[in-house]
Parts: sequence; structure tokens; C-alpha cells
Amino acid sequence: MASVNRIILAGRVLSTPESRFSVEGAPISKFWMEINGGFNQTPGRIEVVCFQSLAEEVKQVVKDKIVLTEGRLRIRSYEDQSGSRKWVTEVLATKIVVLSALDKNNEVAASVPASSASIDTSGFEEIEPLPEEDLPF
Repeated sequence: MASVNRIILAGRVLSTPESRFSVEGAPISKFWMEINGGFNQTPGRIEVVCFQSLAEEVKQVVKDKIVLTEGRLRIRSYEDQSGSRKWVTEVLATKIVVLSALDKNNEVAASVPASSASIDTSGFEEIEPLPEEDLPF
């Protein structure tokens, strides 16, 4: 049976990405991301893992940035030093887009739209208003 494993998350970066290299020399970066569970729910956090060129690009992401992360879920297990089995759920990222940063009040900083004076309107035509009797309502 075929399955789909795709996830898209938007949230705040909790830690600056940690970078290292695999045994084969491929770059790997990891960081924690906070995701909001919804109304009256405590935010959760998940680890995001990036490989190859994305691992290099994500080095520019810093704590408190708001990012959109696309990828797939990986659930794996390992044995800790005491011999007990631990389970880890992480996102293997395929795309990360930095949306914004938080301001001093922990609110998303609004982006200022470009001035309308900089828009070239020479290719536009003036539209004549419709007569009242032609309106459908």
C-alpha cells in the first residue's frame, strides 16, 4: 500500500542551527522549532534536520526567526547509555523559507509595503464606471 509522508510547519526557531558533517562528508544541520498546537494548547517543539545544500543555507537562520518548513517526518529509536529505548520524531526538511522575525514584544514584525509611487502605471487603461442599472445586485 502506498503512503504519503509530507509535512508543512510554520513556527519560531528555538535554537541557532548546529552544523556537522556525516561520515561521508555531507553537511548536516539541526535546529529546534516551536509549533503552536492551537487555541489554549501549549506550544510543542520538534527537531528539524537539513542535509546537503539546505544544511549550508540554513546556517543563516537564527533564533526567533519565523520559518516555514516543508519536508517529511522520520520516527526513529535508539538505546541510551542506560540501555532504555528512546523514540525521536523529527522533520527531514526539503525546503525552508524564512518568513520574518519577532519584535521586542514577541509579535511578528509587520512588513512595510512598497510605496505606490514606485509602481509604473503607464501600461494601464482607465476603467469607466458601470451605470447603476447594469449592477447585478
